[in-house]
Amino acid sequence: MDESYYNKFIRLHETSDSVEANEYLECEWVLLNVVKTQVAEESWSTYYVLGWNKDVENIKRGRSWKERMDADMENYKKDKNKAVSDDLDALF
Repeated sequence: MDESYYNKFIRLHETSDSVEANEYLECEWVLLNVVKTQVAEESWSTYYVLGWNKDVENIKRGRSWKERMDADMENYKKDKNKAVSDDLDALF
């Protein structure tokens, strides 16, 4: 691809998290590159480079790792509280 193709993108995002990359793809980002980097003799890291080529005011983002963990923790707490409540209801 020539350089003019990349000029169409107004935002770039790089992540090593495949789940985050997939969330960005679901938000209509474009996968521009997948980069594998050797970090040790037998260890590699993979990075995903995504681009946004629509109007900046319409930009959508996938959730970061922290946002996903926070949401998972909230769901866990809700499920745990419901289970405790159900157990108490069964006792009385």
